[in-house]
Amino acid sequence: MEGTLGEIRIFAGNFTPTNWAFCHGQMIPIMSNPALFSIVGTHYGGDGRTNFALPDLRGKVAIGANDNNLGSAVALASETEDGQVQGLAINYIICINGLFPTRA
Repeated sequence: MEGTLGEIRIFAGNFTPTNWAFCHGQMIPIMSNPALFSIVGTHYGGDGRTNFALPDLRGKVAIGANDNNLGSAVALASETEDGQVQGLAINYIICINGLFPTRA
């Protein structure tokens, strides 16, 4: 499955396709992933010298960002009458090896 480096997709499988990783907040070595680090940086964690973190989207919903809230958690008020949050168990995956995006 081809993708653009740093692209995040919703995926229904319980595995990651080749060149993709789960968005579980895992630390990634910069030395073996310099292109992805140039896009993601330390917005989601890591020391920025030897490692960086992928976004952790477990139990979260991805929403649009701006320069002020990139990588931040934002509260969403969306409960049913019985206090349960409605959702569907799916996985978010991020492309870790793909086409390098060009800047507009």
